[in-house]
Amino acid sequence: MTNEAIRRLQSSAPDVDWSSPPESSDVLAMPVSKGNVVVMPHPNANRAGPEFHMGTVGALTSLKKYAATENDEDTITQIRESFAESFHVRSIDVGFDSVVASIVGSCIRSWALVRGVADYQHGQSRAGKLWQAYAAARAAAMTRSIIERLPPPS
Repeated sequence: MTNEAIRRLQSSAPDVDWSSPPESSDVLAMPVSKGNVVVMPHPNANRAGPEFHMGTVGALTSLKKYAATENDEDTITQIRESFAESFHVRSIDVGFDSVVASIVGSCIRSWALVRGVADYQHGQSRAGKLWQAYAAARAAAMTRSIIERLPPPS
């Protein structure tokens, strides 16, 4: 399904490379103190391909107002980790609150979100940019696969 999605996307938007980047570019960027990042190879070198996860996505755009200490980045990281652990959050997206607000504002009671995650470093890593188009193609293929398997309306 992903290959078909990539083929269709490539024909409609040829200026974007939708294919999978080389595995050597799949790195993990770990935050350390004062906004510094340490880049290392992916910790699961034996993976057979992309993984699918289901779970809660957290939204934290207002996080900085809670970190009013002299070491803001460390405090933000601690709050983010504590929040994720407390609420069993699988992923945190700093801009996700606008998605939730539009759904709630539209009075939609039941919904699902399929996301392609392309970065491990809170959206700040250049390595993640290489993977964004491919992650979007994977999410589109997954969404189509889910929709095609839905039972017909009764």
